[in-house]
Amino acid sequence: MNASVALFPHVVAGQNPYAQGNITGVTQPGTIQWLNPNAFQSIIDPSTNSCFPAANAQDCQDGEFGRNSLRAPDFRWTDLSVSKRFRVTENVNFRFDTQFFNLFNHPNFGFPSFGFPTAGIPGNVSTLVNFGTINGTVSPTTGLLGAGLGGDSSVRMIALRGTIQF
Repeated sequence: MNASVALFPHVVAGQNPYAQGNITGVTQPGTIQWLNPNAFQSIIDPSTNSCFPAANAQDCQDGEFGRNSLRAPDFRWTDLSVSKRFRVTENVNFRFDTQFFNLFNHPNFGFPSFGFPTAGIPGNVSTLVNFGTINGTVSPTTGLLGAGLGGDSSVRMIALRGTIQF
């Protein structure tokens, strides 16, 4: 069984880990820059697969940046259900139901990409391309169309139902 080892980067002092706007050469079209690639320094140079900044055992140790140290974008989802019952006769009712999924149609962005191995070399744009960018959305595991079964529930949906009760 092959498993990849998570290599944690070093944190660059004085740099905000969250990005503000696009970064030339890093942010690709159609993505959102979420993390600042210049706030992290890889322990491996991706171009040579050797320790960075120098080839000694001390530089190849895990960086001080820990697992689960960053946050992803907030997840916001609002559903609304409204029902009204109309009396047709003494023993017969008509019930009208509406369900709104993702009522405000708020996009929920996924986790940022980290690239190889988990950071790049600050100032070397070729090692930073796509680092910390978000290029997709996420949705809850359940929904009107069965997102857990392959249906898409990432967009606003409205369901209408009428029933006769007797």
